[in-house]
Amino acid sequence: MITDSLPCCFIPSKIVVVDDDPGFLDSFDLAFNNMQPFQTFDNPKSAVKFFLNEYKPHSYLDQCLNVDDEVKSDHAVYDYNLRKICYEIYNSKRFDLVPVIISDYAMPGLNGIDMYRTIKDIQAKKILLTGIATQNDAVQAFNEGIIDKFIFKNPATMISELKTAISELTYQFYLDLSHTIVGSLITSEQQKLTCLNDPAFVKFFHNLCNEQYIIEYYLADEYGSFILLDKKGQLSILAVKSEKDLAEYYDFTQDTGNVPNAITDALKSRKKIPFFFSDTDYNTPPHKWEKFLHPVSNSIQGQSTYYTAYISDPSIYDIDSDRILTFLQYSAG
Repeated sequence: MITDSLPCCFIPSKIVVVDDDPGFLDSFDLAFNNMQPFQTFDNPKSAVKFFLNEYKPHSYLDQCLNVDDEVKSDHAVYDYNLRKICYEIYNSKRFDLVPVIISDYAMPGLNGIDMYRTIKDIQAKKILLTGIATQNDAVQAFNEGIIDKFIFKNPATMISELKTAISELTYQFYLDLSHTIVGSLITSEQQKLTCLNDPAFVKFFHNLCNEQYIIEYYLADEYGSFILLDKKGQLSILAVKSEKDLAEYYDFTQDTGNVPNAITDALKSRKKIPFFFSDTDYNTPPHKWEKFLHPVSNSIQGQSTYYTAYISDPSIYDIDSDRILTFLQYSAG
């Protein structure tokens, strides 16, 4: 799915499906080849109880908005928080966040629209499955903002439409979350993370994810670098720096002095870009940056020029892969 914007985090999260037909619910795993986690309810009141009493949504926002009141510099606050996004890879419950709910309209005791009214404060995209006879009710619910989409319960087209809708709405869910974190940075005088709204960069990023079978990703710094994971939990890194970023890094080495030519020449020629992960990495003096420099694999010309390095072996960084619950492990239960 290609759009003109990129979320700072994307996780193949659990979808909740509500329908009083058990056979219909059983068909979902088969239709999606067990590659999409579902939680199903055959009673709308049970679904309401789950969302109002049991569902404890956790997203990377809970970590990233933990601002230190003693920090006076906005830049320092954002640096600190943005770099915490990627630590969500260690959260074993990250797949339990529900970005999309799917519900039938016609159910005994509580119809789908009334169920959605009851859980209107749950931050999730809502799809209603409806028939021709209830189309007007669905249109009205959509216009009122109660639902985000309605799909006709047509056996010939419904699954195909649902797959598209789940993909699009899940992506939009994470874009909405991202705006809370990065919106002010993109529009600030610092002009950080402009790559997330640059169509050329976004297209490149999605193509890379397709080529490398990436299914989840997490922003790693304020430059647009990402931690990437495939379904088996194989971790890689896309390091990103703009022309302006590299110029600032080069100027910093010149101001510092006594930096080896191999480092300054690599930065000046744009043949290598730096990537730092931990606080220890960021505090490394420039004359010791050699191991953090990675060959540029792509130069992307969009609204700015972006240089990227795909790091398939991130072993030099303090990332504990053994702590990561993979999507395959989660799906297996």
